[in-house]
Amino acid sequence: MVAPFCYTSTCNCLLFNFWLEKTLIPELKAGQVLIRDKATFHKLRTTHEPIKKAGCEILFLSPYSPDLNPIETFWANFKKIVASNFSKFLLLLKPLIIRFQATSYVIPYFIKFLSLSREVTFRGLGMQT
Repeated sequence: MVAPFCYTSTCNCLLFNFWLEKTLIPELKAGQVLIRDKATFHKLRTTHEPIKKAGCEILFLSPYSPDLNPIETFWANFKKIVASNFSKFLLLLKPLIIRFQATSYVIPYFIKFLSLSREVTFRGLGMQT
């Protein structure tokens, strides 16, 4: 990893350009190629200029295709397994939360990930959202 950067929230043009100018550009060498996806802020001229000025090229990935990404198949199958065994999963979830001291704010994200009802899930756990 050449230019790590941690933040909380979503990325936008201002944040990306800040990271680009303060963290990534100083690490680049002329002639390097930056591979970028089609995020809106990646396509703006204000993000192209500093990269070009550093003597680097920009290569854009083709549009995203879940068919070309094997992790998508894994997660689809994982969600099916958990959903089909949800009652067993609920029995294990509460002890796991206690054992690993997971905070209650983690659970809604996990439940949302599974695309299941938080209300039913939390009622089953005896927890409140």
